[in-house]
Amino acid sequence: MQPTDASDHVCDQRHAEAVTPALPVTRWVRIGQLLRFGLVGVLGTAVNVAILHVLHSELGWGFTRSSAIATELAIVHNYIWNELWTFHIRQLNLGRLIRYQTSSLLAAIVTVVVATLAKEIMDPRLAQLVGILAGAGLNYLVNVRWTWGPTATIARFTNEDAPMFADQIQTDLHSAMKARDTHAVAALRMVLARIKEARTSAGHGAEVTDDEVQTLIRREAKRREEAAATFTDAGRTDLAETELAELKVLKRYLPAEMSDDDLAAIVDATIAETGASSPGDLGRVMGAVMPKLKGQAAGGRVNALVRERLTS
Repeated sequence: MQPTDASDHVCDQRHAEAVTPALPVTRWVRIGQLLRFGLVGVLGTAVNVAILHVLHSELGWGFTRSSAIATELAIVHNYIWNELWTFHIRQLNLGRLIRYQTSSLLAAIVTVVVATLAKEIMDPRLAQLVGILAGAGLNYLVNVRWTWGPTATIARFTNEDAPMFADQIQTDLHSAMKARDTHAVAALRMVLARIKEARTSAGHGAEVTDDEVQTLIRREAKRREEAAATFTDAGRTDLAETELAELKVLKRYLPAEMSDDDLAAIVDATIAETGASSPGDLGRVMGAVMPKLKGQAAGGRVNALVRERLTS
């Protein structure tokens, strides 16, 4: 029937196809990260013991100094392996190293506290194992949420060292491919294609800023919202679900929507700053207010509010 033809046309335009839903990328990627993180921790312990033996037993250095140096080198060793292997960032960063050291210190404290408490109710060796597991688990969670973050877009100590947003999307695409997350692969591939087009139009080898990447992602998200609505109207719920699944992936890279009250406050302040007083000033107000919002409100939503304010 006709609606189905329309939905197929949208599908052809985006080179999309119905796929079998995969398990969420967060589940399998996180499991892989946890296993690699744990293995790195084991290797780091071996490095720590080996360096301590060389410095203390072979060179005759004091135990405290030898232990401190061995621990620090083991932390650096673990950070490098986690950066390049566990989280696939492939770009060393001083800020993340500092955060990793901080989380390792916190994990060590938790290990000692938990082991000490557990020793009162169980065998000391088992209590030490419980403490190590508690510290390692906390260390992993802290590093996932703080040191590296789910998309590595969290605040950094040294922003100039940070990988470009586009590089992180490429890294996330590799992780999604390994996890066989077809929705994430399709969405991120399309974003990277748009980024490549933007680089080409800007000039050979030109970089695209993080703000520009977010604008591209926002456009892709809007396309999926519109396509999902078209498929739903055509009765193609399977394709609509695919579009919505990809939309969910894209929203991970977009800032949270600004509340109505906050948006109204910024719009009102901008209208006052520009001296706008009639609908004819709509373009001037929009040009001034959109940079302030930093992608936290859709243009249509802002336009409607500005128009309402200027006509009231």
